[in-house]
Amino acid sequence: MKLGVCYLAVALSAGGLLGLPLRAGAVLPTYPTLRAQAASGSVLDIRPSGASLSSESPGINNTRQVTFRFLAPNSSQIWLGSNAIGGPVYSVDTSVDFILLGTPTINASGFLAWSQDLPTNGIYRYNPVGPVSGFFFNRPIGTQTYGSPRVNDAGQVGFRAGFGGSGQAWVSYDPPTNSTLFHALETGLDPGANISFLYTPNFNNARLIAGKVSRATFAQAEIRIYDSAGASTLVAQDADVAPGSPYQGFDNSVGFNDAGDVAFIATRT
Repeated sequence: MKLGVCYLAVALSAGGLLGLPLRAGAVLPTYPTLRAQAASGSVLDIRPSGASLSSESPGINNTRQVTFRFLAPNSSQIWLGSNAIGGPVYSVDTSVDFILLGTPTINASGFLAWSQDLPTNGIYRYNPVGPVSGFFFNRPIGTQTYGSPRVNDAGQVGFRAGFGGSGQAWVSYDPPTNSTLFHALETGLDPGANISFLYTPNFNNARLIAGKVSRATFAQAEIRIYDSAGASTLVAQDADVAPGSPYQGFDNSVGFNDAGDVAFIATRT
C-alpha cells in the first residue's frame, strides 16, 4: 500500500516579522516543527484500513485545523482535525457509483465546503455546529459544474460555475438569503463582457473574487478583482492587452487575502 502523510508546519520567524514582505537579505521563516496530522499505513492511520492519499491539496485555517480528501475502499471521505487528533467527518459510498468529491475548503470556524457530483450535483458542506453534513446548494439554476469553491468566514461560497457550452461565471452564494450573485461572466453568457475565459478564482471575507481573465483571446490576460455587483478593479495586464507591460503572461490561479491584496505568478517580458 502506498504511504501518504499529511503534515502541519509550525512557522517561527526572526524578529516577529512573519507575513511581512521579504527583501534582499531578510531572514526567512523557519519551520522547526513538522507535525504529522494523519497518515495511511501508520499509527496515525486516517481510517479505515486501506485508505490512501494521492495528489491532495490540504486546507488549513488560522486555528490550525487541517482538512483534506482521501480515498478508502468503496468510499471517498473528508478528514478534519488538528494536532494529530481528528478523523473523517463525511463519507460517500463508491461501491456502486464513483462519486467525485472536490477538494474541501475551510473557514475560521471549521466549516467545510466542497463540490460533489452525485447523488445531487452541487456544493456540499460539513458544519461543526450540530454537526450537519451533506448537500448545501446547487445554485444558480443551470449550473453543471462547481469549480474551485472557497468558503469565507461568513459561510459564503465563491466558485466558478460552468454552464456547459454556454460558458462560465464567477459566482458567490449567500446562505441566509439562499441566493447567488454573478461577479463576472464569459462572453457566451454576457455578450458585452469581453471575457473569453475565466480561470481558477479565489474568494475572501469581503465577498470579493480575484483571478485571471482572458479578454478577446486567450493570449490577452489580466488579473482582476470583482465585487458581487460585477464591478472590477484591474491588478495587472500582460503585454498582449497593454503593450509595454512588464508581464508576458500569468499562471492560472492567484492568492487573495482579506485586505484585497493579490499574489500571482507572472512571466516577465
